[in-house]
This record gives sequence, structure tokens and C-alpha cells, in this order.
Amino acid sequence: MRKFPLVLVALLVASSTAFAGTVYDNSSQVNATVGLFGYPDTATYGETFAAPLTDTALNSFTLFLNGGSTGQLQGYVGTWEGSHPGSLLYTSAPVTVTGAVQAFTFDTAGLNLTAGSEYVAFISISGIGYDSFNGLTYMPIASSGGTIPGGTFVFINNEGDTDQFTNGAGWYYYGAFGDAKFVADFGEGNSPLPEPSSLILLGTGLVGLAGAVRSRLARKS
Repeated sequence: MRKFPLVLVALLVASSTAFAGTVYDNSSQVNATVGLFGYPDTATYGETFAAPLTDTALNSFTLFLNGGSTGQLQGYVGTWEGSHPGSLLYTSAPVTVTGAVQAFTFDTAGLNLTAGSEYVAFISISGIGYDSFNGLTYMPIASSGGTIPGGTFVFINNEGDTDQFTNGAGWYYYGAFGDAKFVADFGEGNSPLPEPSSLILLGTGLVGLAGAVRSRLARKS
């Protein structure tokens, strides 16, 4: 069986870890629910968060709802101005709510954020058949909060009015509710560059590999 030089194995391990991004995930802390979400009650639920100091490209985010409702909703990301979104950076296509316990994951394709700045990710039934949303449901939360940097659960009773997303009216910022169940995946974008330490390892590994090959060829000759 062919054996790889030890330095090459180390190089492959180092390269694989260098591309790992930042993940926010409070799933293990979820211990309560908040509601009610849906027509004719609250149309919009979300979670604020601070962008990491590194890995500032948002690849995806996930919010969750318990079962009981059917219809459609959309996912959004906006800047957070302390009491409401300032501008929307991402709007998803409509997503079907099946009536079961459901995770809604939105691919934001490496959305560029500013390190340390505050943002909000939210789901809403406004603007896409609000009146036809069937039923009410709850969102799982981590009632103690504090797991998501810059995070807290937020909501707005905006019914079908999407203009209220950014006009500063009606958003509630209730830290007492804790954090929405929330997962966000961050990275360096679709084609991340190796970190400087990885480049050093790469150079060392290639030199070591070249030396091993030369030694083997010398023995054969």
C-alpha cells in the first residue's frame, strides 16, 4: 500500500481546517416558544446579530417555526439601526410553510457584511398572500439569550404592510424573550483564500515533498 509522506498528510489537514468559517448556532439552548405568529396576528419574526470580526460573508441563515400553519413566507436580511432595519440587503423567493415543525434555511450567497456591525435576519408573511396564511404558530427561542453576538428576538405587527420593515414604526426589541432559534453560517465567500499560516504550511509541505521525491529517485539510480 502506498504511503503518503508525513508532511503531505499534515499539509492536507491544515488546508482543510483553514477554510472553516464562523457559525452562530443556539439550537442546544432552545427551551421555550414565543407566539403567536401568523394571520391575523404578528406577521414578522426575526433575530438581530452582530457580524463576526472575521468571516464577514453571510452564506446562509436559518429560522424555525413549530407546526400548525400553512401558507408562504419570505426571508430577509437588513441592517439594524437599534430599533428597526435601516435597509434590506437580501429578500428570498417565497417559501412554503407545510404545517409541520419546519426549519427555513435561506442561501444568501456570501452576502458581504461589515465586521462588528448589527444586522437583522427575519421571516415574514407580509406581501405574499398575507390574508391567505392559514393558522397560527410559534417560534422556538432560547429564553436566556446571550448566545448570538448582538442578538435578541424581534418582531413587528405589520400585517401585510412591507413598508413598515424599514420606516421605523412598530418593531419590538424585547431582550426579555431571549434569542430566536437561529443558525447563521459565515465565511470568506464562495472562493476563500488560504490564511497566511496555511500558505506557510503549503510552502513547507511542497519543499518537504520535493525532497522526499528527490531522495527516492536518488536511491533508485
